[in-house]
Amino acid sequence: MEKAGSSSGRGNMRSSRSSSFLVFALLIVMAFLAYNYWSLSVKNGDLSNELETLQLDFRTASDKHLAAEKQAGDLVKQLDEQKAKVVQMEAKVGETQQKLTESSNKVNSLNDELKKAQEETEAAKKDAENVKQEKSSVAGELETVKKQLTDLQNTPKVCDKEACKGPLREVIAAVAKTIGKSPISGALKQSNVDVSSVAGDLLAGDDAPKVVAGQEAGKK
Repeated sequence: MEKAGSSSGRGNMRSSRSSSFLVFALLIVMAFLAYNYWSLSVKNGDLSNELETLQLDFRTASDKHLAAEKQAGDLVKQLDEQKAKVVQMEAKVGETQQKLTESSNKVNSLNDELKKAQEETEAAKKDAENVKQEKSSVAGELETVKKQLTDLQNTPKVCDKEACKGPLREVIAAVAKTIGKSPISGALKQSNVDVSSVAGDLLAGDDAPKVVAGQEAGKK
């Protein structure tokens, strides 16, 4: 009986030791699990905070990207408008240059015409001077002819009518070709000189004197 009692006592002691060990082991495991849970919870919180930060940064970046795209679109639109204005300005500049070229050509043409008119004016002045000199010379010749006719009429003894007829006709014909028939007839009438019997056929009609080309240009 004593042996049996001692055996059961030892068995109870062993059972209590095993139960205590199991409880201690469970406590350790629970503490480890609790620590892991706490550690994971802290990490999860940090990751949640980082995720929220990343999401906020992503939203900010998206907003900036959209704003940049809108600004880029506005800049492209403004650039297109500026290009259109440049094209219009280039067209206006081309038209202005064309008008300037046409105006320059007109000015050059007018200068050429003015130069030509000045040259023609100078030529007309020279022709007018020549005409004046020719008129003076013709007037002198006319006076000479009148004097010769008067002398011929006053000196009938020196040459008779038939002998002087030929030279007189030649002189009158030459002067008529130079100054015309009308001036000679008028001058002879004013001097009361009658040459109708000698050169009446030469002075018939109204024949104007020949005008040189320079005189025609001066009249124009």
